[in-house]
Amino acid sequence: MAAKLTTRQPETALQKFIIEHINKSNLGCYVFRCKNTGTYDPTIGIFRKGSTDKGIPDIIGTAKNGRSIYIEVKVTPKSGNCVPSMIKIEQKTFLTRMKSLGAIVGVAWDYSDAFDIIADNEEMYKRKQRTFYYDLNMEFKNAK
Repeated sequence: MAAKLTTRQPETALQKFIIEHINKSNLGCYVFRCKNTGTYDPTIGIFRKGSTDKGIPDIIGTAKNGRSIYIEVKVTPKSGNCVPSMIKIEQKTFLTRMKSLGAIVGVAWDYSDAFDIIADNEEMYKRKQRTFYYDLNMEFKNAK
């Protein structure tokens, strides 16, 4: 069954949509969702802490050439503007560290952003400024 974009949990729906379409594409990579949130325990009525480190992105995978892929998924707010402050400091730190180690990283605000990030070839695909990874000063930086 195909993933559909919904308004109930828009970020989760976008993650599933991106993953499904990237894995079916001819890009030659494999990605999956990293569940990095707590799990609700109905017996005691609270969320139990997740087991991943803070800052781990929503989508992780491997490209055909062996490079790691890390994509943080954010949903554009109703204003229509991509807001750098929506990216937590731990997420920025993780993406910056992985980029320095040679990984393909970025922030996807929609379906096409994820493909732009994975293509990681600026001559073929002109990446939008918003998909560039963030430095710790909350500025966009070119992810060369």
